[in-house]
Amino acid sequence: MIKSLFAALTDHHIELPEDDFTKPINYVMAKNGCFEVRDTPLGRMTVRVEDEIAGLNTEMDEGIELDIPLIPGKILTTILEFFRAVYHEKNGAEAFLQVFYNEEEDEFFLHCPKQEVSGALVTFERDPELEARHVLVMDIHSHNSMPAFFSTIDDEDEQEDRLYGVIGCVHQRLPHMSFRLGVAGRFVEMEGKSLFGEAEPAMNWPQAWLDQCEYAPFGHHRRAGKKEPEVDSTYLRWGGPGKVEEIEKTKDEDESTTSFGKSPDSFGSSFSSLPRRSSTRSSFSSRRRRRVESWGPEWDEVLSNAGEWVEDVQPYKPMSRRFSI
Repeated sequence: MIKSLFAALTDHHIELPEDDFTKPINYVMAKNGCFEVRDTPLGRMTVRVEDEIAGLNTEMDEGIELDIPLIPGKILTTILEFFRAVYHEKNGAEAFLQVFYNEEEDEFFLHCPKQEVSGALVTFERDPELEARHVLVMDIHSHNSMPAFFSTIDDEDEQEDRLYGVIGCVHQRLPHMSFRLGVAGRFVEMEGKSLFGEAEPAMNWPQAWLDQCEYAPFGHHRRAGKKEPEVDSTYLRWGGPGKVEEIEKTKDEDESTTSFGKSPDSFGSSFSSLPRRSSTRSSFSSRRRRRVESWGPEWDEVLSNAGEWVEDVQPYKPMSRRFSI
């Protein structure tokens, strides 16, 4: 009964109809959104629809249904370990990595492009050939000791259809992470844990990745530049169970890889010269650093062991409120 009533009163259109509306309530899909149009004794009223559309039954949710496997957990922990290394070795700089999926080999791999890094800005060189051969799953960058958030410049840069991530507070035992889905410049926040498989320790990564990061204190924001042909891609691959790890190296690169233990002394003078902020400070920035979401004990363990951190901040838990009458 209700459905037939809605059908009698409402109509739905893609673009404005060539002829006039034939029903009192009309929904029109236009270039700039969906609008409800009503003819009243006062005149024709048009409002943008933000909630429900009368006469339709199906409800949809924003998000993504992956046609590829979940990203292996070791990808995320390796990203974090690399970002922490850049933070310590490059004067607190941010960094950038890309997550790819090789459909033929059914495996994920990380790509570290040549980039200029600084404390708040990253400029990287995109590799069109690599992006044409494989599925670019995610662009992800770090925020050094700042919380993870997407800036307005990120919104301007991240206009292509893929996943995007930010890892902040890399100096803490547990980082602060944010992820989102980008569709033609529109964004949907994603639960980060839903994008990755089981928690796994970080893998060793090539020393050449640090060499790809040139410290430029007055660099530009993380915006793609043109690829220089003489720079070879350097990336680390991970496949499914039973697959062999493979590292593709740049020209004249040695076989060395790097991983860090828990000793701050392993970073030498560059690490010891970093400021060590107390977790008990009551400044606004310190309170923001406490906004860390735990993904559970398994993830907490592997994230804690992914590279070096200098400050132990517990996961943020809202305080319970009690009211007395």
